[in-house]
Amino acid sequence: MQLPFCSAHASCFKVLHEFFSSAAAGLHYSLRSVEGYCELSVQQIPPPVPKQYYLRSHELTLSFSLLRAEKISDATISGLTDELIAGNSSLNLSCQASAGSISNRLWLKDGQSLSPSNRVTFTADNSSMNIKKVEKDDAGQYKCSLSNPISTATAERDVVVNYGPESVTVQGEKTVKINTKVVLQCSASSVPPAGFMWTFNETLTNVKTDTFIIEKANYNDSGNYTCVASNAVTGLKSTSVHTLVSNGGLSGGAIAAIVIVLLLVFAAVGAGIFTMKKKK
Repeated sequence: MQLPFCSAHASCFKVLHEFFSSAAAGLHYSLRSVEGYCELSVQQIPPPVPKQYYLRSHELTLSFSLLRAEKISDATISGLTDELIAGNSSLNLSCQASAGSISNRLWLKDGQSLSPSNRVTFTADNSSMNIKKVEKDDAGQYKCSLSNPISTATAERDVVVNYGPESVTVQGEKTVKINTKVVLQCSASSVPPAGFMWTFNETLTNVKTDTFIIEKANYNDSGNYTCVASNAVTGLKSTSVHTLVSNGGLSGGAIAAIVIVLLLVFAAVGAGIFTMKKKK
């Protein structure tokens, strides 16, 4: 500590040395001049040493306190027991050490200092923190830094916030030619990763992946393809609809209609020829 009321001249150093040699024997200390003042550094304070000191001489009056600090060890973060769901859960973390006196606690997230807000609160001694109704951006690495004059210790904890699915989209061609391959790709933002299933014209299909493939498209493949994304932890589902149109040829129904028309034409022609021969 710096003693601003004790200028760094020889008499000040002499008086302090005499004091520590007698009244505070057992202290491991050093004195040095820093910017015109006397700086006192105490490396070790044995248990019998009193905390409060008074020093008076004809040149100065000095009063200061010494606090015995123990090295901090085994810092840990506790409190995260259940899975966190965005919009529903609260995050509670506590930081402690197995040994040592703690003078200061600092909380960080992804390397940035955490500050109180309308959602983030701390206890008076900063030993615990709380985030109300976590959001997906609250996920990350939380770090607690403990310190005292002689030591520091840190603890880290990775926090996962489950959310989604959201932003579900289907990528793929909307118009395809008959007999060409069709690939529809579904994606969603979700933690954990979303599961997928597909419906075609509101009828459930057997496809249970993020990709729907049609090897050779025909007219019967035209319609609405719905990707259904789900999250097993949040229990939420979200959908996206993709409309596909197949063209460039005749459908099975159209071909059947043409065949029927041709048969009717041939039948009519045949009947006409038969009637003409009969009249002759």
